[in-house]
Amino acid sequence: MNFSQLVCGLQVVTKDLVCTDVSAVCYYRIENVFVCYSSLAGVPTVLQALLQVSVREVLAQHTFTHILQNRSSVAQEIQVVLDSIAGRWGIKVERAEIEDVRLPPELQQNFAVEAEAKRQAQIRVIAAEGEKAACEALKASTDSLSDSPLAMQLRLLQLLHTLRSDQPAVVLNLPSDLLIQTVQLPDTASSTNQNQPTGGSTETAKDSPMM
Repeated sequence: MNFSQLVCGLQVVTKDLVCTDVSAVCYYRIENVFVCYSSLAGVPTVLQALLQVSVREVLAQHTFTHILQNRSSVAQEIQVVLDSIAGRWGIKVERAEIEDVRLPPELQQNFAVEAEAKRQAQIRVIAAEGEKAACEALKASTDSLSDSPLAMQLRLLQLLHTLRSDQPAVVLNLPSDLLIQTVQLPDTASSTNQNQPTGGSTETAKDSPMM
C-alpha cells in the first residue's frame, strides 16, 4: 500500500543565500511491516521530519535559479536522500516532488529587470541585423546601377516622386555630378537690353506765348 507525506511552507536557504518557502511531498510504501513498526513509533511524524531535513539539506547545495530550472532533478536528489535513510526502517521512498517554490518579492523585481534587459538586447540585435541586410542590399543595388547612368537617374526620379507623395517637403543633399551627369541645362543667358528701345532726348515743343 502506498502512502504520501506532505510538507508545506518549509523555509529554506539556498546556496546563494536566498530565503524562500518550499512545499514538497514524498510517496512511499512499507516493505517490511515488522521492522517499520518495531523501529518507529509513528511513521508519518518521522517521515515528515525526515522530509523537512532532506529538503533543507539538498536545496542548500543549489542556487535558487538552479532549483527553479531543474526542479525534477533536485526532487530526485531529495528522493535518494530520503530512501537511503528510510530504507533502514523497512520503508521504500518511491518518489519525491517539489510542488511549490515561493519567489521572494525582491527577486521578482530582479527577474523582471533581467527579462526586460534581455528583450531590449534582442531588439537591438534584430535591428542591427536589419541594418546590415539593408546596407548589403543597398550596396548591391548601387553596384548594379553604377554601370548604367540612365538607370541611376530613373531610380532617382522614382525616389523623388515617392518622397513627394509621402511628405509635403523633402530636402535632399545630392552630389552635383549626379545631377549634371545626364541632364544639361540650356544656356538661358540673354541680354536684357536687346529688346529695349534706345531713346535720345526728345525736344519738347515750346509753348507759344499767349497773344
